[in-house]
Amino acid sequence: MTKFIDLNTTGVSKDPQLGVAMALKVVSDSTEKRKKTLERENHSSSTAVRSWNKGGGN
Repeated sequence: MTKFIDLNTTGVSKDPQLGVAMALKVVSDSTEKRKKTLERENHSSSTAVRSWNKGGGN
């Protein structure tokens, strides 16, 4: 990946490179945040199902 970036940024000024890097960071951060949210939701759902199966949902 690093070699790909090296080859494809040759001749591109620093400002556009920084802009793309910032955009990629935003995408990466939002993806990680969404992943954590889904993990929490999955854990909550699993806990509710276990509680219901144990008779907690009467």
